[in-house]
Amino acid sequence: MTIDNWYEKVKGNIGVADKLIIVETDKQVYELLVKVLPWDGSINFIRKNNFAGFLFKLSSLDDLYEFEYQCSNPVFEFIDPDLESLRANLLTSIAKFTEIIGTETYSSHTAGVNSVPDEWISEQPERYENAVNSLHAMSDQIVQIYNSLVKTATRKLGILPLNMLQ
Repeated sequence: MTIDNWYEKVKGNIGVADKLIIVETDKQVYELLVKVLPWDGSINFIRKNNFAGFLFKLSSLDDLYEFEYQCSNPVFEFIDPDLESLRANLLTSIAKFTEIIGTETYSSHTAGVNSVPDEWISEQPERYENAVNSLHAMSDQIVQIYNSLVKTATRKLGILPLNMLQ
């Protein structure tokens, strides 16, 4: 969330809702978030994957793209400022990551399978290193923010979604 967006939200503030209503609303947003972006889906894939010259299925990132799409829905926001800040930071990190995927990975001989091109190792070593390092750094950042969001939401909302226990 940019500072301008934050000021817009504060400027448009029409008062404070009942705490119980806020918690119930945020619980629904949280449940949707962990359904769209489960820990054992794309989050786990980027946590474990090595992007250094290895092929990966683009479909392994589908949860990230779905999260980006859901974030365009104006009701897919937390009322709690701490949770909303984490959600917005997660969106920003995922958007940067998917941009790198789109610009620095290319299709292999198999449809739907990409990699950072191996030929860059010898032809464009700096680009190769930057692409791989950027993907790994953004992956780590996404996982860290996601973990913080889940832990914070669990503490503040007093729930642990059932699909997180499997």
